[in-house]
Amino acid sequence: MFFKIAWRNVWVNKRRSILTLLLSILCVTFLIFVFSFHKGTYGKMFRDAIEVYTGYIQITGQGYNDFPDQDHLIFNVKKVEDVVKENADIEYFGTRFESFGLFSADMDSVGGIIIGIEPDKEPNISRMKKSIQEGRFLKEDDYGKALIGNKLAKKLQVGIGDTITYLSSAVDQSMAADIVEIVGIFYTSSEFDSAGMFVNKAYMDDIFYSYGSATHMIVYPKKKSDKNLDKVVMSLSEDLKGENLDVVTWKVPLKSLVSSLQLDFAFGLFSYSILVIVIFFVIMIFTMLAVLQRTKEIGVLRAIGNKPMHIFQMIAWEALILGVISAVVGAILGGALAYYFQVNPINMEGSREMMDQYNLSGMVDLNFPTLFSWITIMKVSLFMVGLNLLAVVYPVWKVNKYKPIEAINYV
Repeated sequence: MFFKIAWRNVWVNKRRSILTLLLSILCVTFLIFVFSFHKGTYGKMFRDAIEVYTGYIQITGQGYNDFPDQDHLIFNVKKVEDVVKENADIEYFGTRFESFGLFSADMDSVGGIIIGIEPDKEPNISRMKKSIQEGRFLKEDDYGKALIGNKLAKKLQVGIGDTITYLSSAVDQSMAADIVEIVGIFYTSSEFDSAGMFVNKAYMDDIFYSYGSATHMIVYPKKKSDKNLDKVVMSLSEDLKGENLDVVTWKVPLKSLVSSLQLDFAFGLFSYSILVIVIFFVIMIFTMLAVLQRTKEIGVLRAIGNKPMHIFQMIAWEALILGVISAVVGAILGGALAYYFQVNPINMEGSREMMDQYNLSGMVDLNFPTLFSWITIMKVSLFMVGLNLLAVVYPVWKVNKYKPIEAINYV
């Protein structure tokens, strides 16, 4: 009965109902877009930081993440490779060897890091090949060739075809030094741009006596969800038990980034909480005005025998009807916006200051995508329906405080 009365009341005053609908639809659409943008942006930050170089899963010598030296290497690379190949959840993998060194050119000398990579496997586990700004990527048969970061190239004042000398320490603690030719300059917006030099691992094995060893094995799983990453880590840890190795997800090498972005995410949620509170009070004030306009009508209903709870049920049904309609329409509009900007990210490349700021978080570019998620759309829509219902509690309580005769004579 109350539903029928509420349905009739909704359309008796079309102007009031349309204004309420427009306000609620705007709020639902806005919140869906905001939360989709928030999740999409942070998801991109993590993906960029992971896929540029770090990788989703790393296998290292036990203790290497705390003490990155040549006493904590993977000394049994072949056995580890055999185990990784047998894991059905792994799509790609590749080994690397890292060592700190001193780079010298005609104009200057700077400290940095030398990374030996497998040119045929590296493009599958990182974005290094896509990050080449000048020149080319390394080839399988490259010997004495190198890729360096664009900032490192500027420091040393070198370019494609120039040579640089490096000095480092080999696995047997002897001196490792050579001259390499620059064949490519990369840009990743990470620390490697100012300190990184990539060479062929086969070449590095000869110079550093690192045959059969590596500092890292990067594992690229078929599924990248946290649940599946943990599953792969547990599986590999079990299969490599007793080999003195650590198998960790990207959250360990990127723990400082994870902490900073989680803190930033928490502040973002706090800001959105304030926004939601503001939206709630806007809806409640609008509902209050609408209910007060009907004080005489409510007084008449009370006078003919309706109880305060009946009045609340009637107005709550009206709020539910309007809330559901606005949630459906807002979900369609907000979902459409979220999907569109997921496919066509918001581009802010023109802002160099913003680019420098987001580079600190590991972002490669200023394309900000949203994240289209049915779960987000459903949660926001249901939340707004609940907010509409909650917004009628105080106005109805206030108008029910009047006695029937007072409500009928209300001005």
